[in-house]
Amino acid sequence: MPQINKKTIFLLIGSICAFVIFIVLADLLYNYIQAQGASIKSAKIAIVVLEDKEKDLINAKNNLELLKEDITKIDQAFLSEASFVTFLKLLEALAQKSGVIFQAENADLPRSSDGKAELNFMVRGDYPSLIKFFSLLDQIPYSGIIDQVSISPDSTKNSTLIVRARYVVFNFISQQ
Repeated sequence: MPQINKKTIFLLIGSICAFVIFIVLADLLYNYIQAQGASIKSAKIAIVVLEDKEKDLINAKNNLELLKEDITKIDQAFLSEASFVTFLKLLEALAQKSGVIFQAENADLPRSSDGKAELNFMVRGDYPSLIKFFSLLDQIPYSGIIDQVSISPDSTKNSTLIVRARYVVFNFISQQ
């Protein structure tokens, strides 16, 4: 049998160790590439999801733009302390349009949104003008009802009537 010298054994052991180290390094590199691939794949999925959400947000923004007028009308239909003066000006415009004299007497604005705002007022005019005023009042954007009415003749003018009424607004929102 041929004799194996020490140099050959060291070379063989060194080669085996180098081969094992190469295999270990290759396995580590393979596992690193697998982990990076999984990260990239999950990032691509996240990007697709975010792009879909971006499209949804753009669609929602466009829908809001289309509904902006309707939203403004709905916002204006709610009476608040800030818009109460506008409400009174609307009633004065109705009175002028119908030919009656409008006079606000007092108002009760609730402190919470579950309450109802009340306005006591007086209108003075002839019968057809009063009918026109109350029919126009029925068409205003604020949801309400007249729950107390008293009608009396005006002592100074023969065909003139005085109507005292309380208008209760249902869609009052409190500014908190």
